[in-house]
Amino acid sequence: MNESTLTQLKIIVERAVRPVRASFARKRKVREELLAHVSGVFEEELAGLGDERLAVQRTAQRFGQPAELTEQLQAAVPASDAIDRFLSGQPGESTLRAATRLAAWNLALGVIVFAAATFLSGLLTVWPKEAIQFTVFSILLLPAYMFGLTFATEWIRQASYEPARRSRFRAALLTFAWFAITMALFGGV
Repeated sequence: MNESTLTQLKIIVERAVRPVRASFARKRKVREELLAHVSGVFEEELAGLGDERLAVQRTAQRFGQPAELTEQLQAAVPASDAIDRFLSGQPGESTLRAATRLAAWNLALGVIVFAAATFLSGLLTVWPKEAIQFTVFSILLLPAYMFGLTFATEWIRQASYEPARRSRFRAALLTFAWFAITMALFGGV
């Protein structure tokens, strides 16, 4: 099978998988499984027909309508995958969306941990006022820190790897700046 044929088989699979609302990891697994299946069908058709172009067309016909397969694949996605999709994000996701998602996740996690600690330790009135203030400050600080860290990481990645923005000096400066902010923040807390 040549590269052009493999690309055509991947397109057949992609038309069915891309519209499915699922986590990146689940979609990757489905793509791999469907490509293996489609490749097997292609090999059968090629053995019978002897012409790659006709074998690809016949494989696409046997594969069926992409929209129908998309519905079947969507029905097979468990509801719990929505959590994984939220946590892992999607390819091509903007930095702002990723930062907001991570900050929201950290805020929710902080509130859950605080509620569990409060429940396990008894009444909230038992805690000193300073402890409650520090805890609330920490619950609010962690999402803000993660929001900033997401942007800092993206800027460092761009300075390190993107050809148009590549600057080792800028990457080192950003890394040092974020390290200094982190030390000042945690030193102050």
